[in-house]
Amino acid sequence: MSAYQGRFAGRTAVVTGGASGLGKASAARIVAEGGKVVLWDLNADALKAAAQEVGATHVVALD
Repeated sequence: MSAYQGRFAGRTAVVTGGASGLGKASAARIVAEGGKVVLWDLNADALKAAAQEVGATHVVALD
């Protein structure tokens, strides 16, 4: 068990650039530590895939 388990419990984070790279990794970590995430990105297809992978609560594809 991680010392940070539950650190984000009851919290929601908005992660920009969430379809890949640091945004996706940050979102995955927040979810793993009990939080919910809203992912924002320009690439709608990659965003949907990332949301399924990390367990995002909501996604917003921007144009």
